[in-house]
Amino acid sequence: MPSISLIVPVLHEANTIEATLTHLKTSFAKCEIIVVDGGSSDNTVELAKQYARVVVSERGRANQMNAGASVSSGEILWFIHADSYVDEAALTYIQEELRNGEVVGGGLTLRFAEDSWSLRLIAKLSNVRARYLHWIFGAVNVCSSS
Repeated sequence: MPSISLIVPVLHEANTIEATLTHLKTSFAKCEIIVVDGGSSDNTVELAKQYARVVVSERGRANQMNAGASVSSGEILWFIHADSYVDEAALTYIQEELRNGEVVGGGLTLRFAEDSWSLRLIAKLSNVRARYLHWIFGAVNVCSSS
């Protein structure tokens, strides 16, 4: 199976980064983990360095994602929000889909840990948008070395 790089763009995530990275490191032990900081003024970078490779980049999600991609070694780039919880089964689903030679990218179903009507609505609308318009949060990109 191709190698996978988890790229986590962050900014002022000291309150959540340890839990996120602990989970990613445990659940996806064979994946490279890269945290890309956009200039945090808290101790996000120091905390992240305990769990992952840390890169500092220009602020902005796209800048940070590009910076992470440029230093990654994975054939598959998996961009994950710092406050996300990704189910361990997600990797199996990704690997199964990638066995289909026509798949070049994808996304996962959005769910929130906190239960409120507004978050359920956001998740529902986001998932409908992803399914029918192909506008996806948390994209998985496959890179080719050719």
